Amino acid sequence: QWSLIRSKLARQFDIKVEKEELLENFKDRVRNYFGGGGMGNMPDMEGLITNTAQRLMEDEKQREQAFEEILADKLYHAIVEVVSVEPDQLPLEAFEAEVAKAREAVQAKQAALSGGEEEE
Repeated sequence: QWSLIRSKLARQFDIKVEKEELLENFKDRVRNYFGGGGMGNMPDMEGLITNTAQRLMEDEKQREQAFEEILADKLYHAIVEVVSVEPDQLPLEAFEAEVAKAREAVQAKQAALSGGEEEE
């Protein structure tokens, strides 16, 4: 279900993950593996980093993981731009009442999904 929500949000905010972004993500991983960003100053090191990153991109599992990380980051930043969060201070009793109400709603939904059968 989260996949459907994430896909809809990505379309709504017109968020795409490009191949170049994946490559940069893998290059950053390689740099971090070898000890940080100062490696780019070494001769021929950037070529090694790029080649290693391209080889890593061939692994479908790693590519999907990087894609998901980039997409989640982009979605987070897009949502933060349009959602305003204002803290609401509740007395403890009011908070506990809200929690109880939410629990009852979840239990009712679970009961409806299980056909009204109650577990004992």
